[in-house]
Amino acid sequence: MTTLVAGPSSAGKSTFIQHNYPASRTIYGFEITEHTALPSGIVHYNILFRAGAAAASELDSLPPDWDFMAEPKFRTIIASGQIDKAIVIVAPIAELRERMAIRQAVEPMRASPGRYPNRKWLDILSKVDLFAIYERLFGALDAAFIPYDVLYSSAAFSSDGEPVFLPSDRAHTHQNLRGIYHPSP
Repeated sequence: MTTLVAGPSSAGKSTFIQHNYPASRTIYGFEITEHTALPSGIVHYNILFRAGAAAASELDSLPPDWDFMAEPKFRTIIASGQIDKAIVIVAPIAELRERMAIRQAVEPMRASPGRYPNRKWLDILSKVDLFAIYERLFGALDAAFIPYDVLYSSAAFSSDGEPVFLPSDRAHTHQNLRGIYHPSP
């Protein structure tokens, strides 16, 4: 089966996958088409994909949150029936801004990563309601009966500046986004 690793750009999805699933086949959400057969392994999905795929002129007209099932790539992932579990990564918004500002490469795990569009992602982050987007994601996963774990991604608990991933839960997402960590019950 396949695990969905989801979170916004710069949340730590690639780092998490590298540390926890180094030998797994990874497919990125942007590579998926309605005809893609998901492999056994990992689906790496940016929950802000819809905004990232929009032209700069369209960003102001995007709603601050959206229906994930209306996004064809996400709908294909869910409709595949291959996702047996999701890992939802939540990072503090302040850390996301810092990571987005200094990041240089898009998907460094790929053979030929491109240049990261820092300004675009910072602009997107300023326009979306990230908490509402997470709630929509949890709702879509619940509706598809896909169990999920929530991980808090922060460098605040690290000695080397790399994010660490601590167990959290849906109920603490709002606090996690503000940089407050509570262990999951």
